[in-house]
Amino acid sequence: MQTRSDTQNYTVEWLRDAVRYGRFADEPKLLQLWMLKEQELTSSCHCRGTNWKCCADELTVLLDTICDDLVPTRWRTQCVEAINLPLYRLQRLVQTDAEYEALRHYFRKVKSLTDFHRDTAVN
Repeated sequence: MQTRSDTQNYTVEWLRDAVRYGRFADEPKLLQLWMLKEQELTSSCHCRGTNWKCCADELTVLLDTICDDLVPTRWRTQCVEAINLPLYRLQRLVQTDAEYEALRHYFRKVKSLTDFHRDTAVN
């Protein structure tokens, strides 16, 4: 018998996969729904480490999607526009020097990839 948690996990995994591969590129609200469901999944856990991992995983999915030339350009552009939310949530969680360095790494990666995407989307 599936529990509510199992169903939520399955839903989040399905949404994450749909976002990552741009399966519903004509549904921009899918990004918001996915991030909301990711947050709902971790909201019951008040563990900062779990919240950090959730935000980092969201960033990784969005960055991987932005870099994937097989994903429609309009979907990749929507991912560029959505990337600030998990980035700034991660920023609020920083407490250690290692986390600060990881955050700086994410900011540099986001900046370089979004600049590259913006340049290639225009051309």
